[in-house]
Amino acid sequence: MASALVTFGAGRSLGDVGVVGLVGFALEVMIAGVGVWLVLTRPPGRLLFQLIIASALLAVVQLALSGSSLMA
Repeated sequence: MASALVTFGAGRSLGDVGVVGLVGFALEVMIAGVGVWLVLTRPPGRLLFQLIIASALLAVVQLALSGSSLMA
C-alpha cells in the first residue's frame, strides 16, 4: 500500500509517475507476491522477515526520490 500511495497518490496520473516510480511499484508488487507465497507454503521464517525489511527500505527510497512531486 505504501508503494501504491507514493506512486499513484495525490492525484498523480500515470504520465506523471516516471520510470523510477513504476519500477519501484513493480518491485514492491513482486516482493508482496513472494511474501504471500511464502506465508501460504511454509511457516514464517528469516526470508519473510528479510522481504519485509527490503519492502520497507524500497518504500523509503521511493518516497525520498519522489520528493516534492508528492505535494498537491
